[in-house]
Amino acid sequence: MIYNSAITLMMNNGYQVMGSNVPCLALLFQHDEVNEQMNIVGLMNNVGKSELTSEQLDSITFQIERKFLIGRYAREVNIIYLVFSDDFERDKKYSQGKSAFWLMDVLCKRIVVFEDQPDDFFGLKSLVKNVFDEQRGNSAAIFSSTENRTDRQKRKKKFPIITVLLLFINIIVFIWLEMNGDTENPVYMLKNGAALGRNIFDKHEYYRLLTAVFMHFGIGHLINNMLALWILGSKLESIIGSIRFVILYILSGLAGSLVSAVHYYNSVPPVVSAGASGAIYGILGAILVVALIQRRRNDKSMFIRMGLVLFLMFYGGGRQGVDMVAHMGGLAGGIAIMLIFKFFSDKQTFDKLKNLR
Repeated sequence: MIYNSAITLMMNNGYQVMGSNVPCLALLFQHDEVNEQMNIVGLMNNVGKSELTSEQLDSITFQIERKFLIGRYAREVNIIYLVFSDDFERDKKYSQGKSAFWLMDVLCKRIVVFEDQPDDFFGLKSLVKNVFDEQRGNSAAIFSSTENRTDRQKRKKKFPIITVLLLFINIIVFIWLEMNGDTENPVYMLKNGAALGRNIFDKHEYYRLLTAVFMHFGIGHLINNMLALWILGSKLESIIGSIRFVILYILSGLAGSLVSAVHYYNSVPPVVSAGASGAIYGILGAILVVALIQRRRNDKSMFIRMGLVLFLMFYGGGRQGVDMVAHMGGLAGGIAIMLIFKFFSDKQTFDKLKNLR
Protein backbone atom coordinates (compact mmCIF):
# COMPACT_ATOMS: atom_id res chain seq x y z
CA MET A 1 0.00 0.00 0.00
CA ILE A 2 1.38 3.40 -0.98
CA TYR A 3 0.64 4.87 2.46
CA ASN A 4 2.73 2.25 4.25
CA SER A 5 5.45 2.53 1.61
CA ALA A 6 5.72 6.26 2.31
CA ILE A 7 6.13 5.66 6.05
CA THR A 8 8.84 3.06 5.45
CA LEU A 9 10.66 5.30 2.97
CA MET A 10 10.71 8.22 5.40
CA MET A 11 11.93 6.06 8.27
CA ASN A 12 14.74 4.83 6.03
CA ASN A 13 15.71 8.45 5.42
CA GLY A 14 16.13 9.59 9.00
CA TYR A 15 12.58 10.29 10.17
CA GLN A 16 11.45 8.88 13.50
CA VAL A 17 7.93 7.83 14.43
CA MET A 18 6.07 9.87 17.02
CA GLY A 19 3.18 8.28 18.90
CA SER A 20 -0.38 9.37 18.10
CA ASN A 21 -3.84 8.18 19.09
CA VAL A 22 -5.39 9.38 15.85
CA PRO A 23 -5.85 6.10 13.89
CA CYS A 24 -5.64 7.57 10.40
CA LEU A 25 -2.60 9.76 11.13
CA ALA A 26 1.05 8.76 11.42
CA LEU A 27 3.45 11.39 12.71
CA LEU A 28 7.17 11.36 11.89
CA PHE A 29 9.80 13.89 12.88
CA GLN A 30 13.36 15.06 12.39
CA HIS A 31 15.09 17.08 15.10
CA ASP A 32 17.50 19.67 13.76
CA GLU A 33 19.58 20.27 16.89
CA VAL A 34 21.87 22.79 15.21
CA ASN A 35 19.03 25.14 14.25
CA GLU A 36 16.85 24.03 17.18
CA GLN A 37 14.02 23.06 14.82
CA MET A 38 11.52 20.24 15.02
CA ASN A 39 10.34 19.23 11.53
CA ILE A 40 7.22 17.06 11.64
CA VAL A 41 5.42 15.27 8.81
CA GLY A 42 1.93 13.88 9.30
CA LEU A 43 0.84 11.12 6.92
CA MET A 44 -2.94 10.88 6.79
CA ASN A 45 -4.60 7.82 5.26
CA ASN A 46 -7.83 9.05 3.67
CA VAL A 47 -8.17 6.26 1.12
CA GLY A 48 -11.81 5.20 1.20
CA LYS A 49 -12.67 7.57 4.04
CA SER A 50 -12.05 11.00 5.50
CA GLU A 51 -12.14 11.08 9.30
CA LEU A 52 -10.66 14.48 10.15
CA THR A 53 -12.00 17.92 9.30
CA SER A 54 -9.75 20.85 8.46
CA GLU A 55 -10.52 22.35 11.88
CA GLN A 56 -9.47 19.14 13.63
CA LEU A 57 -6.25 19.07 11.62
CA ASP A 58 -5.54 22.66 12.67
CA SER A 59 -6.20 21.66 16.29
CA ILE A 60 -3.70 18.82 16.02
CA THR A 61 -1.16 21.26 14.63
CA PHE A 62 -1.72 23.64 17.52
CA GLN A 63 -1.41 20.83 20.09
CA ILE A 64 1.87 19.60 18.60
CA GLU A 65 3.34 23.11 18.40
CA ARG A 66 2.32 23.83 21.97
CA LYS A 67 3.87 20.59 23.25
CA PHE A 68 7.28 21.20 21.70
CA LEU A 69 7.45 24.96 22.17
CA ILE A 70 6.25 25.00 25.78
CA GLY A 71 8.43 22.00 26.56
CA ARG A 72 11.36 23.88 25.01
CA TYR A 73 12.30 20.93 22.84
CA ALA A 74 12.77 23.36 19.97
CA ARG A 75 12.59 27.06 19.21
CA GLU A 76 10.70 26.45 15.99
CA VAL A 77 8.24 23.73 14.99
CA ASN A 78 7.47 23.12 11.30
CA ILE A 79 4.60 20.83 10.35
CA ILE A 80 3.21 19.56 7.06
CA TYR A 81 0.63 16.86 6.32
CA LEU A 82 0.62 14.43 3.41
CA VAL A 83 -3.00 13.48 2.77
CA PHE A 84 -3.23 10.20 0.84
CA SER A 85 -6.55 10.41 -0.98
CA ASP A 86 -8.64 8.59 -3.56
CA ASP A 87 -11.22 11.39 -3.69
CA PHE A 88 -9.81 14.76 -4.73
CA GLU A 89 -13.12 16.62 -4.43
CA ARG A 90 -13.69 15.36 -0.89
CA ASP A 91 -10.24 16.01 0.51
CA LYS A 92 -9.46 19.37 -1.06
CA LYS A 93 -11.38 20.70 1.98
CA TYR A 94 -8.07 20.87 3.84
CA SER A 95 -7.11 23.84 1.68
CA GLN A 96 -9.58 25.88 3.77
CA GLY A 97 -7.60 25.24 6.94
CA LYS A 98 -4.44 26.81 8.32
CA SER A 99 -2.16 23.76 8.30
CA ALA A 100 0.34 23.13 5.52
CA PHE A 101 -0.51 20.04 3.47
CA TRP A 102 0.06 18.26 0.18
CA LEU A 103 -2.61 16.08 -1.40
CA MET A 104 -1.22 12.67 -2.40
CA ASP A 105 -3.60 11.63 -5.19
CA VAL A 106 -3.28 7.84 -5.20
CA LEU A 107 -5.54 7.42 -8.25
CA CYS A 108 -3.63 9.74 -10.59
CA LYS A 109 -0.36 9.05 -8.78
CA ARG A 110 0.50 12.70 -8.39
CA ILE A 111 1.23 15.16 -5.63
CA VAL A 112 -1.00 18.23 -5.69
CA VAL A 113 0.39 21.32 -4.02
CA PHE A 114 -2.31 23.94 -3.61
CA GLU A 115 -1.67 27.65 -3.88
CA ASP A 116 -0.29 29.26 -0.72
CA GLN A 117 1.18 25.90 0.34
CA PRO A 118 4.94 25.28 0.60
CA ASP A 119 6.62 24.06 -2.58
CA ASP A 120 9.05 22.04 -0.51
CA PHE A 121 9.59 21.05 3.11
CA PHE A 122 13.28 20.56 3.97
CA GLY A 123 13.87 18.33 0.95
CA LEU A 124 10.68 16.32 1.43
CA LYS A 125 9.50 16.86 -2.14
CA SER A 126 12.13 14.72 -3.82
CA LEU A 127 11.76 12.05 -1.14
CA VAL A 128 8.01 11.53 -1.40
CA LYS A 129 8.15 11.85 -5.17
CA ASN A 130 9.95 8.51 -5.13
CA VAL A 131 6.87 6.89 -3.61
CA PHE A 132 4.88 7.46 -6.78
CA ASP A 133 7.90 6.69 -8.98
CA GLU A 134 8.05 3.24 -7.44
CA GLN A 135 4.32 2.71 -7.87
CA ARG A 136 4.58 3.59 -11.55
CA GLY A 137 7.59 1.42 -12.25
CA ASN A 138 10.01 4.30 -11.81
CA SER A 139 8.27 6.36 -14.52
CA ALA A 140 8.12 10.10 -14.08
CA ALA A 141 5.66 11.21 -11.40
CA ILE A 142 3.21 13.95 -12.08
CA PHE A 143 4.03 16.74 -9.72
CA SER A 144 1.99 19.91 -9.95
CA SER A 145 3.02 22.94 -7.92
CA THR A 146 -0.29 24.58 -8.77
CA GLU A 147 -3.68 23.27 -9.76
CA ASN A 148 -5.07 23.69 -13.24
CA ARG A 149 -7.56 26.47 -13.77
CA THR A 150 -10.61 24.23 -13.32
CA ASP A 151 -9.37 22.79 -10.03
CA ARG A 152 -8.41 26.26 -8.80
CA GLN A 153 -11.87 27.59 -9.52
CA LYS A 154 -13.50 24.68 -7.73
CA ARG A 155 -11.20 25.15 -4.75
CA LYS A 156 -12.14 28.76 -4.14
CA LYS A 157 -13.34 29.40 -0.65
CA LYS A 158 -17.02 29.39 0.00
CA PHE A 159 -18.84 32.59 -0.74
CA PRO A 160 -19.23 34.64 2.51
CA ILE A 161 -23.02 34.51 2.38
CA ILE A 162 -23.60 35.71 5.96
CA THR A 163 -21.29 38.69 5.55
CA VAL A 164 -23.10 39.72 2.38
CA LEU A 165 -26.49 39.19 4.04
CA LEU A 166 -25.49 41.39 6.99
CA LEU A 167 -24.28 44.08 4.58
CA PHE A 168 -27.60 43.92 2.77
CA ILE A 169 -29.65 44.17 5.98
CA ASN A 170 -27.68 47.15 7.26
CA ILE A 171 -27.97 48.99 3.96
CA ILE A 172 -31.70 48.29 3.58
CA VAL A 173 -32.39 49.44 7.16
CA PHE A 174 -30.43 52.64 6.52
CA ILE A 175 -32.27 53.37 3.27
CA TRP A 176 -35.65 52.84 4.95
CA LEU A 177 -34.74 55.11 7.86
CA GLU A 178 -33.31 57.78 5.59
CA MET A 179 -36.40 57.77 3.40
CA ASN A 180 -38.64 58.34 6.42
CA GLY A 181 -36.59 60.82 8.41
CA ASP A 182 -33.13 62.07 9.36
CA THR A 183 -30.70 59.36 10.41
CA GLU A 184 -28.44 61.96 12.01
CA ASN A 185 -31.22 63.04 14.38
CA PRO A 186 -30.86 61.19 17.73
CA VAL A 187 -34.54 61.67 18.62
CA TYR A 188 -35.65 60.14 15.32
CA MET A 189 -33.19 57.26 15.71
CA LEU A 190 -34.33 56.61 19.28
CA LYS A 191 -37.93 56.48 18.10
CA ASN A 192 -37.00 53.79 15.57
CA GLY A 193 -34.96 51.49 17.79
CA ALA A 194 -31.62 53.06 18.73
CA ALA A 195 -30.23 52.28 22.17
CA LEU A 196 -30.67 54.42 25.28
CA GLY A 197 -29.84 53.04 28.71
CA ARG A 198 -32.90 54.41 30.46
CA ASN A 199 -35.29 53.02 27.86
CA ILE A 200 -33.60 49.64 27.95
CA PHE A 201 -33.46 49.18 31.71
CA ASP A 202 -36.28 51.35 33.04
CA LYS A 203 -38.83 50.60 30.32
CA HIS A 204 -37.53 47.08 29.65
CA GLU A 205 -37.09 47.77 25.95
CA TYR A 206 -34.37 45.15 25.60
CA TYR A 207 -34.94 44.75 21.88
CA ARG A 208 -32.99 48.01 21.41
CA LEU A 209 -29.77 46.14 22.23
CA LEU A 210 -30.18 44.31 18.93
CA THR A 211 -32.01 46.79 16.70
CA ALA A 212 -29.37 49.45 17.42
CA VAL A 213 -26.72 47.17 15.88
CA PHE A 214 -28.37 47.55 12.45
CA MET A 215 -28.84 51.35 12.58
CA HIS A 216 -26.36 54.07 11.58
CA PHE A 217 -26.06 57.80 12.07
CA GLY A 218 -25.64 59.11 8.53
CA ILE A 219 -24.09 57.78 5.33
CA GLY A 220 -20.48 58.21 6.51
CA HIS A 221 -21.12 56.07 9.56
CA LEU A 222 -22.71 53.37 7.39
CA ILE A 223 -19.97 53.33 4.74
CA ASN A 224 -17.13 53.04 7.25
CA ASN A 225 -18.82 50.21 9.12
CA MET A 226 -19.80 48.31 5.98
CA LEU A 227 -16.27 48.53 4.56
CA ALA A 228 -14.91 47.24 7.85
CA LEU A 229 -17.52 44.47 7.94
CA TRP A 230 -16.56 43.28 4.46
CA ILE A 231 -12.81 43.45 5.06
CA LEU A 232 -12.94 41.49 8.32
CA GLY A 233 -16.19 39.56 8.02
CA SER A 234 -15.42 37.82 4.74
CA LYS A 235 -12.11 36.64 6.19
CA LEU A 236 -13.44 35.41 9.53
CA GLU A 237 -16.46 33.66 8.00
CA SER A 238 -14.15 31.63 5.77
CA ILE A 239 -12.19 30.58 8.86
CA ILE A 240 -14.88 29.68 11.40
CA GLY A 241 -17.88 28.99 9.15
CA SER A 242 -21.14 30.83 8.59
CA ILE A 243 -23.03 29.57 11.64
CA ARG A 244 -20.35 30.50 14.14
CA PHE A 245 -19.76 33.77 12.37
CA VAL A 246 -23.38 34.94 12.64
CA ILE A 247 -23.48 33.88 16.31
CA LEU A 248 -20.30 35.84 17.03
CA TYR A 249 -21.56 38.88 15.12
CA ILE A 250 -24.89 39.05 16.97
CA LEU A 251 -23.45 38.36 20.43
CA SER A 252 -20.62 40.86 19.95
CA GLY A 253 -23.11 43.47 18.80
CA LEU A 254 -25.27 42.79 21.86
CA ALA A 255 -22.22 43.02 24.12
CA GLY A 256 -21.28 46.39 22.65
CA SER A 257 -24.81 47.74 23.03
CA LEU A 258 -25.11 46.45 26.59
CA VAL A 259 -21.81 47.87 27.80
CA SER A 260 -22.60 51.22 26.19
CA ALA A 261 -26.11 51.34 27.71
CA VAL A 262 -24.77 50.58 31.19
CA HIS A 263 -21.93 53.09 30.89
CA TYR A 264 -24.14 55.96 29.69
CA TYR A 265 -27.18 55.12 31.82
CA ASN A 266 -26.93 58.27 33.98
CA SER A 267 -25.23 60.51 31.42
CA VAL A 268 -26.39 64.10 30.95
CA PRO A 269 -27.41 64.78 28.28
CA PRO A 270 -28.65 61.26 27.43
CA VAL A 271 -26.51 59.34 24.93
CA VAL A 272 -28.35 57.59 22.10
CA SER A 273 -26.25 54.81 20.59
CA ALA A 274 -26.47 52.89 17.30
CA GLY A 275 -24.19 51.20 14.79
CA ALA A 276 -22.53 47.92 13.88
CA SER A 277 -19.22 49.01 15.41
CA GLY A 278 -19.56 46.74 18.46
CA ALA A 279 -20.14 43.70 16.26
CA ILE A 280 -17.25 44.68 13.97
CA TYR A 281 -14.90 45.07 16.91
CA GLY A 282 -16.09 41.63 17.99
CA ILE A 283 -14.94 40.29 14.61
CA LEU A 284 -11.65 42.13 15.10
CA GLY A 285 -11.19 40.48 18.49
CA ALA A 286 -11.98 37.05 17.07
CA ILE A 287 -9.45 37.45 14.25
CA LEU A 288 -6.85 38.54 16.78
CA VAL A 289 -7.48 35.32 18.74
CA VAL A 290 -7.17 33.23 15.58
CA ALA A 291 -3.94 34.97 14.57
CA LEU A 292 -2.35 34.47 18.00
CA ILE A 293 -3.49 30.90 18.59
CA GLN A 294 -2.71 29.59 15.14
CA ARG A 295 0.54 31.57 14.97
CA ARG A 296 0.33 31.84 11.19
CA ARG A 297 3.80 33.13 10.47
CA ASN A 298 3.24 33.40 6.71
CA ASP A 299 -0.22 34.98 6.77
CA LYS A 300 0.22 38.72 7.09
CA SER A 301 -3.19 39.41 5.55
CA MET A 302 -4.95 39.18 8.90
CA PHE A 303 -2.87 41.94 10.43
CA ILE A 304 -3.15 44.07 7.30
CA ARG A 305 -6.93 43.74 7.45
CA MET A 306 -7.00 44.62 11.14
CA GLY A 307 -4.81 47.67 10.59
CA LEU A 308 -6.98 48.87 7.72
CA VAL A 309 -10.14 48.49 9.78
CA LEU A 310 -8.66 50.33 12.74
CA PHE A 311 -7.78 53.18 10.38
CA LEU A 312 -11.34 53.26 9.06
CA MET A 313 -12.88 53.16 12.52
CA PHE A 314 -10.66 55.80 14.10
CA TYR A 315 -9.83 58.17 11.25
CA GLY A 316 -11.98 57.37 8.24
CA GLY A 317 -15.29 58.57 9.61
CA GLY A 318 -14.35 62.02 10.82
CA ARG A 319 -17.30 61.88 13.19
CA GLN A 320 -17.71 63.32 16.65
CA GLY A 321 -19.04 61.35 19.58
CA VAL A 322 -17.72 57.91 18.58
CA ASP A 323 -18.94 55.36 21.14
CA MET A 324 -15.61 53.83 22.16
CA VAL A 325 -17.32 52.08 25.08
CA ALA A 326 -19.43 50.06 22.65
CA HIS A 327 -16.27 49.30 20.64
CA MET A 328 -14.48 47.93 23.68
CA GLY A 329 -17.54 45.95 24.76
CA GLY A 330 -17.78 44.35 21.34
CA LEU A 331 -14.03 43.66 21.25
CA ALA A 332 -14.13 41.91 24.63
CA GLY A 333 -17.22 39.99 23.59
CA GLY A 334 -15.62 38.82 20.34
CA ILE A 335 -12.47 37.65 22.10
CA ALA A 336 -14.46 35.75 24.73
CA ILE A 337 -16.79 34.12 22.19
CA MET A 338 -13.91 33.07 19.93
CA LEU A 339 -12.08 31.51 22.87
CA ILE A 340 -15.23 29.55 23.71
CA PHE A 341 -15.49 28.40 20.09
CA LYS A 342 -11.85 27.30 20.15
CA PHE A 343 -12.31 25.42 23.42
CA PHE A 344 -15.22 23.32 22.21
CA SER A 345 -13.75 22.92 18.73
CA ASP A 346 -10.41 21.69 20.02
CA LYS A 347 -11.67 19.54 22.88
CA GLN A 348 -12.64 16.48 20.82
CA THR A 349 -9.36 16.46 18.93
CA PHE A 350 -7.32 17.12 22.06
CA ASP A 351 -8.99 14.11 23.70
CA LYS A 352 -7.54 11.97 20.91
CA LEU A 353 -4.08 13.37 21.56
CA LYS A 354 -3.83 12.77 25.31
CA ASN A 355 -1.18 10.12 24.80
CA LEU A 356 0.76 12.06 22.17
CA ARG A 357 4.46 11.76 22.97
